[in-house]
Amino acid sequence: MERMPIIFRARPGTMRDPLGNHGSGSRSSSGPARMAPVSGVAARVQAGPDDVPVTRRRVFLVAGATGPTGEATVRLMAARGDRMVLTGRNASRLEELRVRYGRQVATYTGDVSRPEEATRAVGQARRVFGRLDGLVHMIGGLGSGPAARTTPATHERLLHANFLSAVVTTQAVLPHLSRPSWLVYIGSLAATSPPPNFGAYAAAKAALTAWARALARETEHLGVHVNVVQTAPVGTPPQPGEARLVTPSEVAHVVVFLTSPNGLSGSVVPVPGRRADTGDAKPAAPPN
Repeated sequence: MERMPIIFRARPGTMRDPLGNHGSGSRSSSGPARMAPVSGVAARVQAGPDDVPVTRRRVFLVAGATGPTGEATVRLMAARGDRMVLTGRNASRLEELRVRYGRQVATYTGDVSRPEEATRAVGQARRVFGRLDGLVHMIGGLGSGPAARTTPATHERLLHANFLSAVVTTQAVLPHLSRPSWLVYIGSLAATSPPPNFGAYAAAKAALTAWARALARETEHLGVHVNVVQTAPVGTPPQPGEARLVTPSEVAHVVVFLTSPNGLSGSVVPVPGRRADTGDAKPAAPPN
């Protein structure tokens, strides 16, 4: 797969530190901000068996871990040795992942597109694992219809699912990140090549991409690596016909690369997949 990085460099001394520090824009020597223990959520949060605080491995918040690319991503990150707090609204699916990956994961059942829920999930990561090194944002939603008949309410719903959910979770994690740190967002090729009847969805994903690229410029001097994965719809296995589809594993490998110490920031990495020719197929799903 060809990578198409778009690298931005922030100039020191020209902006306020988005991690909450003020000054010349040079990297702070202080550690991540402390967070008070979160109360009232113990019944909703599950940690893996034999769970103990782990500080020697990197820790990620994986938002939307029950989506179509979630488990493939968790599997590769766990194989690398990462620790993760997995969030989602499907409690039974989160429990399956907790049992499968044991002490490497904790789970948080809730809607982290809501600020109070995102704050609680971040607090859980710091309580269980002692630190937070990054965010993998996989939350999203799909909607279709002709532009002339797509209601403002549909636009608002898709903007909230695909864009504002990333804003909320990112604002929750930023003050608590170790340095260096990694933020990865799952976008869509529709943002740059929108198909007919998907204008509202494409606009929401385009907003996500533009915002993330601006964030990369604001935070690069602080050691925060911000990147977007733009994918075709996810299908397993690919559908026959003209559609271009990607597998969850293909998306997961790109996420793992972008959460490694590769130095990229401000990159938009396309994952166009391949054209399906033959074979039985499951229905395609949006990337998220």
